[in-house]
Amino acid sequence: MVNNPGKIITDRNIGHIFGEAYLKAATLEIAINGFQRTGIEPYNPHILSDIVFAPACVSERPLSAGRTETEDADWNSSGDESSINLQICEA
Repeated sequence: MVNNPGKIITDRNIGHIFGEAYLKAATLEIAINGFQRTGIEPYNPHILSDIVFAPACVSERPLSAGRTETEDADWNSSGDESSINLQICEA
């Protein structure tokens, strides 16, 4: 875009453009920093707080008694929020 102002980007040349940019941006240093900052390597289980995982807790609740997963999902999408219990997950 900088080298060719006004030139149209099409589905035929987007792969080539992306490939050039990716090869310039994707470096070993960036990959290593990503692993370190997320606590993957070296392993650090305390790098992310529990609140970061709170949205996943909604899917961690047990099914209602006598219902299948599909019935439970349909029942909860009906708008009856009186019995929905959202809690922070306990590890």
